[in-house]
Amino acid sequence: PSAVTVADFPLANFNPKAISASPNAYLSATLGDRFFEDQSLGLIVSGTYQHTYRGSNSLFYPTTASQQTSLPEITDLDNRIYSTLQTRSGVMANLDYRANETNTFQLFGMYADLNSLEVRDEYDSILGLSWPKTIRIPWARRVTNEDQAISNVTLSGIHQIFGKDLEADWKLVYSRAALDRPDRAELDLYGGVDLDSAGVYHPQQYLVNGGSPRTWITSTDQDKSVYLNLKTTENILDTKTEFTYGGMYRNKERHATYDKYDLRPNNKFRVQNYNGDITLDTFTVFNPQGSPDDPLNYDAHENITAGFLQAKFQVGQIQAIGGVRVENTDFGWNSQAPEVFDGKSGTITYMDILPSVSLKYMPTDNQNWRLSFFRSISRPGFFEVIPNLGVPGEDYTETTNDTLNRTQATNIDLRWEYFPGGLDQILVGAFYKNLHDPIEYSVVEVLTKTFYEPRNWGDATNYGFEVDLRKYFSEFGIHANYTFTSSNITTDKRVNYRSTDPKIGLTYRVESQTRPLQGQSAHIANLSLLYKNFETGTDCQLGLVYTGANIVGVSPYKDNDVWQRPIIQVDLSGEQKLIGNLALYLKINNLLNSPREEEIRQSYTQGIAPILNQTAGSNFLVRRETYDRTYIIGLKFRM
Repeated sequence: PSAVTVADFPLANFNPKAISASPNAYLSATLGDRFFEDQSLGLIVSGTYQHTYRGSNSLFYPTTASQQTSLPEITDLDNRIYSTLQTRSGVMANLDYRANETNTFQLFGMYADLNSLEVRDEYDSILGLSWPKTIRIPWARRVTNEDQAISNVTLSGIHQIFGKDLEADWKLVYSRAALDRPDRAELDLYGGVDLDSAGVYHPQQYLVNGGSPRTWITSTDQDKSVYLNLKTTENILDTKTEFTYGGMYRNKERHATYDKYDLRPNNKFRVQNYNGDITLDTFTVFNPQGSPDDPLNYDAHENITAGFLQAKFQVGQIQAIGGVRVENTDFGWNSQAPEVFDGKSGTITYMDILPSVSLKYMPTDNQNWRLSFFRSISRPGFFEVIPNLGVPGEDYTETTNDTLNRTQATNIDLRWEYFPGGLDQILVGAFYKNLHDPIEYSVVEVLTKTFYEPRNWGDATNYGFEVDLRKYFSEFGIHANYTFTSSNITTDKRVNYRSTDPKIGLTYRVESQTRPLQGQSAHIANLSLLYKNFETGTDCQLGLVYTGANIVGVSPYKDNDVWQRPIIQVDLSGEQKLIGNLALYLKINNLLNSPREEEIRQSYTQGIAPILNQTAGSNFLVRRETYDRTYIIGLKFRM
């Protein structure tokens, strides 16, 4: 690319305007009808638009593991303030045509767009060993304009062939997803106060510090898929048996670009005073050619070819379905990195044989027993595998792992279903999963840098049970769900210590530790209290969701994993019919203003000075995010 100059980078976006947020706007509409005398053609069109302001506050405490004890040590306190304006729009249309009794066609199309404008101010309140005598406050402002778009077109058909002895259904699918993040701008400032020998604080002038990067990121994913299924019915041993067989092919291609420029203050000390208007400061472009050879400039593909065979039959009150699916995956990439870069290109191929068996026992008309066994896989994504130099994330530099394996799972499920009448139901189930190479994100320290990286730590098991209850008492109803999951994986962990041998000094040992899988809560519960009155047109719902503690970041150090604390969220929604087909609706989300908090389960010991929200003897607080409540009120009209 041609060289750029500082004139190519506007600085005005570092001076965002403070405004009072307008009320959020929500608009949606759906229209549908069938046409012709025989009603053979149907069309439904739906559109939506949302214009919403969001704000959140986040406290984040980066930690490191002590070289002498492996206990966590807080290095910083990052206070982040997010201000976001999101605009969502979407449209969907579905056209179906019944040509005759044996041929049906359907055409589906959709497009959705999300534009997000965000300003994030981050204040780092602790820096270096001189704190708190010198309260130096780095201040980083990040301005992001991001647009995401998703589109899909699907043409499908269902046909009865050879006098209905053979049924065929097929799909042709094209999907496209695009991300455009132009000119993400970051500004690095530095200031605060000093404490002199007399104990008096003196304000410092804010300075423009180090580099202020400007980054352009784009990616485009295109999926082209074809599906074909054939179904026949045969009489085997006087038993009606339905055979289904078919296959699919999907070609997924990604084109990604990454261009980063480093703007620095225009003087030999790389520092300038900042008085609140950044346009008065001057910069120079440290790398006027950008970053054309960064490995984040790449082309990648994932081709999946699959075929399956399935049989279904019923003997008395028992229905059985069994089959096998074979999938072949071809994954590869080529980046613009220099030839000497390890991982410039690569290819990964593998094949999976995935059997499944499902039994359904129907002792009465209103209850079922289901037992199933199946094998499944979960593939890693492009960004998890394709090597790069690291991308700055919200908390850590995010990197990839080209040795990452797919997750292979063996699943056994048992469920009892009971439908007493109306909308009432009782569902009770148990499950067991054996996971080979589950993918978990880990906080990894390499020399003096910390990375957030996906890894396969070993094999794991998940087992538990679920209860789902729905019951109505006239206009009142209750819907409750509870899931218990025991999740276990055993991995090696590092323990730092100081050897009693002075010749060895600081060293470490490796110990095994059993823990739950990342993201797996032992307890998850949902409770909804319902009220429906058709005569008055009143419909209300109070919903509660409880999510138990779960690991959000795996640490290589023993007992240093980051846990999300249990959280309860309560939402209220209601709709009241007014006149005719006009109704008023209200939604209140996050009634309790529940914060999202993360911790390391080690006892915090206060150092030379207290740190905000850290309590001696309690667990280390790593993160606290608050979002406040949101209120939505509007009108709904049914035609």
